[in-house]
Amino acid sequence: MVIFFCLGNFGLGGVSRIVTLVGESLGKDNEVYYYPIENVAPFWSVKKRDHILCHAKDNNFFIFFKKVYKHLAALGGQQYNINFVQ
Repeated sequence: MVIFFCLGNFGLGGVSRIVTLVGESLGKDNEVYYYPIENVAPFWSVKKRDHILCHAKDNNFFIFFKKVYKHLAALGGQQYNINFVQ
C-alpha cells in the first residue's frame, strides 16, 4: 500500500515528530511518502529522504496561490492566515 502524509513542515514540532514515527512504522510494510507544505529543513530524521516529495519552493502553483491570497486578504482588510493556505 502507498501512504501519503501531507504536513506543514518537518521543523521542530510535535506533529512532525509523530508523523515521522508513524511513517517509519508504517514504512516497514508499506511505501510511505511525505509532502511538506513549507520549505523548512527536516529537524527529525527520515530514513528515506527520497520519499520527501517536492517542497513549496519547487511548487509554482502553491507560490502563486499564496501570493494571490496574501494580496486579496490585504485588500479585504483581513490578516494573512497560513492555516487557511495549508
